[in-house]
Amino acid sequence: MFGASCELASVMEFGLLTARCQAEQRLLDADREPQTDDEFARLVVQSPHSSLCWLRYVAFKVSTADLDGARTVFDRALQTVPSW
Repeated sequence: MFGASCELASVMEFGLLTARCQAEQRLLDADREPQTDDEFARLVVQSPHSSLCWLRYVAFKVSTADLDGARTVFDRALQTVPSW
């Protein structure tokens, strides 16, 4: 009985490790469009003065029907991107 419990824990740990590795690989793939809120947040931290990054983030929020979130992101963009 104890062996089966350890085996299950090992399988679960492997699953978590695999998921973490896949997430890290997605972050390293520069040609890939961000797909989560965290990935877009990371993108605008990396390029805070890029209006294109901010607009992509707003479009993502709208595509997920998070209109309040889209407005918040847009307001943050207006405060962050220089208006030369």
